[in-house]
Amino acid sequence: MSEELLNRRRALIVLGTAGIAGALVQQPTAALAAVDEIALAKVPAKVRRAADLAVPGAKWSNAFEDEEDGEIYFELEGKDRRQRAVTVEVSGEGEVNEVETEIPLEEVREGVQATLKKRLPRFKVATVYEVREGGKMVGYNFEGKRPRDKEEIVVFVSADGKEVEIDLE
Repeated sequence: MSEELLNRRRALIVLGTAGIAGALVQQPTAALAAVDEIALAKVPAKVRRAADLAVPGAKWSNAFEDEEDGEIYFELEGKDRRQRAVTVEVSGEGEVNEVETEIPLEEVREGVQATLKKRLPRFKVATVYEVREGGKMVGYNFEGKRPRDKEEIVVFVSADGKEVEIDLE
């Protein structure tokens, strides 16, 4: 996955939980500027504990910090016990906002796959992440390339398959 796509994904996660994911689609450059990589040792203890509780046994490899509307958010990336890529977003207060776990395409609900295929019939999925908020599965992020120009994009499809959001940058 390209660094640009990773940065867009990080910003979408951070901004999405702040309720302004639409801003990323409209003004991605401004949204991305605020996300900074930090050393894992600089992650506050309560944030680290919350991430560890959200994904027991995870091995964290990267940390990012963002401030939006006076609120500080942290994102930790790593691998879970099953060696799947995992990302956890935690508020500065230690509240877990979102957990994304990489899963095989075969584990995505059939109705969701059908929605994606109907909406973007030639979209080539490279990676899928199950998205959980408040411990509840809310949808999937599909990363891949748009057929017409091979641009890397992220497509979110809600767990019920009724909502589709495309990060077009």
